[in-house]
Amino acid sequence: MIKQPVRLYKDIDMKFTKNFISKDIGKKFDVHAVRQAMKNIIYTNLNERPFEPNWGSQIRQLMFEPIDDTTGNALQRLVNQAIENHEPRVDVKRVQVIANQKDNEYRIYVYYYILGIKDLQEMDLVLSRLR
Repeated sequence: MIKQPVRLYKDIDMKFTKNFISKDIGKKFDVHAVRQAMKNIIYTNLNERPFEPNWGSQIRQLMFEPIDDTTGNALQRLVNQAIENHEPRVDVKRVQVIANQKDNEYRIYVYYYILGIKDLQEMDLVLSRLR
């Protein structure tokens, strides 16, 4: 008898990819599902979701501030706070923000543990303003 792997977390793929076998919406599992949820939290502005005004983060407010270490520290605090407030499956160990003035962007690295998964995970994001 073949045992199927145990899935801790699953969610639909927010890119709405199609599963070619079942013709249904694609799914994300475990690490990928949690990473997708964290990105949704970070990219969603407060008051953007109907009936959930406190869900999301405030990083958009900082995107047109000067690109420097002070704004980077504020971004670091806001990303950490948003994940801790809205994603109970994650234990954030460190958030690192690197300001890149030349390309008008921030690189954000989040190092975290997922409950039930023993390996340290890393997620990287690039936040840039549109001209």
